[in-house]
Amino acid sequence: MNYYLSIGSNLGDRLEFLQFAVTELSQFSTIEKASAIYETEAIGFETENLFLNACLHVKSSVKPDDLLRKIHHIEQKAGRIRYNDGQYHSRPLDIDIIFCDDLILSTENLILPHPKFSDRKFVLLPLTDLSKNLIDPLSKKSINNLLEDCLDNTKVEQRELTLFI
Repeated sequence: MNYYLSIGSNLGDRLEFLQFAVTELSQFSTIEKASAIYETEAIGFETENLFLNACLHVKSSVKPDDLLRKIHHIEQKAGRIRYNDGQYHSRPLDIDIIFCDDLILSTENLILPHPKFSDRKFVLLPLTDLSKNLIDPLSKKSINNLLEDCLDNTKVEQRELTLFI
């Protein structure tokens, strides 16, 4: 299966945490491509810490629900604490499944495509690095078109940093 993942960090050595995600994901999948790395403001909560964000194109035979469990384990190994207060918090590592092939899925634990990806420049910009022709299976729009339509006005700046795959 082809997955597109968003990875981000705003605590500690942010680049090291993104690289940790790549290393851990490669234990059970093939990282096909990594986007550029972008520095971004937080959305949904106040913090002085900027995020580093990137997207990955990953191939894996792991089913989406199993991948989500593995992702939560990776985040926990990086020191992420999940709060049950409905609020956003700073975190050493955040990994979101944006797409799995053309799958449209809504379960108690997982919604695909990710329900907020098209509202976030920090996801759309790195996705365009991976594939300008990628199509959202719900809206049937290209990532480029979604980026043009995106109302997110947060600052997203590409950095001269690289993930090793």
